[in-house]
Amino acid sequence: MLQGHVFNSFTRTDLREGGPYLMSQFAGGMPPAIFLFLLGVTFAFLMDSQEKKGVDSGARWLASMGRSGYLFAAAFAFRLQLWLFAFDQSSWKNVFRVDILNCMGFALLILSVMAVFRTEERIRLCAILGVAIAAASPLISGMNWAGAPEIVRDYIIPDHNFFGFFPWAAFVAFGMSAGSVLRVLKPDEVPTVMQWLGWGGVTLAFSAYTVSNMSLSIYSNSDFWLNSPALILIKLGAIMILIAFAWVWHYRTSAQQWSWVRQFGMTSLLVYWVHIELVYGRWFGSLKEQLSVGQTIFASVLTVLLMLGLSLLRTNWAQVRNYFVPTAVPLDRRVSGETVLTNVRVIAVDQQLVQGAQGAQANPIAVANANRTVTLEATTFDAERIAVASRLGRLSLVVRSAADDQAPSSSDEVPDTAAVPPPAPPAIAWGGDVSPALRDHTSGKSTTIRVNRGKDLEEVHF
Repeated sequence: MLQGHVFNSFTRTDLREGGPYLMSQFAGGMPPAIFLFLLGVTFAFLMDSQEKKGVDSGARWLASMGRSGYLFAAAFAFRLQLWLFAFDQSSWKNVFRVDILNCMGFALLILSVMAVFRTEERIRLCAILGVAIAAASPLISGMNWAGAPEIVRDYIIPDHNFFGFFPWAAFVAFGMSAGSVLRVLKPDEVPTVMQWLGWGGVTLAFSAYTVSNMSLSIYSNSDFWLNSPALILIKLGAIMILIAFAWVWHYRTSAQQWSWVRQFGMTSLLVYWVHIELVYGRWFGSLKEQLSVGQTIFASVLTVLLMLGLSLLRTNWAQVRNYFVPTAVPLDRRVSGETVLTNVRVIAVDQQLVQGAQGAQANPIAVANANRTVTLEATTFDAERIAVASRLGRLSLVVRSAADDQAPSSSDEVPDTAAVPPPAPPAIAWGGDVSPALRDHTSGKSTTIRVNRGKDLEEVHF
């Protein structure tokens, strides 16, 4: 998406028919489709969660529309900020421009009616809705909308400059169908479904591409890059392939490893907000539609690196702030470690129940890779301690000694009642206890040098 916006804003107009520009726009069009698809997945999760809680259909519908209102508020706040930054060069009408956030809000508003159905029913109904929206897009483009208000046309009709309901809402509907499927799957069914999803994506994308190259068409007015159902299905096939690969990646890599995809995902709204202002705002107005392909590629790489730096700054702001702002906490007391719970029974690892060595043998993938989830048997008090500790820092599990078999667990020490005070805290390991360098640095030991400058005497401490 970043490179797509950079190419769209800075590439010279005479170079926009070439392969590099068209490829950038296709690749740049994938992230919005993925965002809308994943929005549909999370929307289906919300509906299923409320259904399982016993919430009636009307309340589920209202809750779904509430999510739509949140996205509309974010969309208008975003457009308002862009207009304020360029008020003397931008019309007030741009505040109501239909961007992807507006499309998300409008699509959720329309599709929120799916909340009245059960999860099993949404699988079929949302898939049908997705196909119907994609298939109707050329027909919507061919209709006479001259009498409709401009804002209505922007939200409904396919347009290269806006994210209209047709055809973009199709990805939300397809995502809701996929999210409903994930909710009804059993854990042992997921690998098989992911294999079918990957191969189904390959088949769908190839078939749609083949059909799009045929001379015959049932539509009298269809633009491949604007409203073609074939393009929607090609992108859907690519999304299905990416989901299958993402599932494999999830099991083949450790959650502790840094990932630029995960990094951008944690700050996606901030990155989207800032890069839109940089690319389409007034900051580089003299370069708009003036760059060659090579120069635009360089600008795209630079933009991606800048946004990555912004994302890292956002997620590591506490450490950056502490580095530049002096703190009264001694250096050897800035890092600590302590035991939160002891002798707690592990009842499950990832999706496998633990029963001696059989738990590892039942899941070969879990043996070769770091486990991501561990389920502990804990009281309410223990669960509260774990929740607080996870907010304070990183949690680690350590295998206890076999000699401690008869030791009481922390769950036994603290009854599950609010009247009983917590046990005395265990000894704390400070950074200075582990590192002599930190301890010596703050112990008062220093080197003093006296510097004589004529009659002036100065002491310099190291």
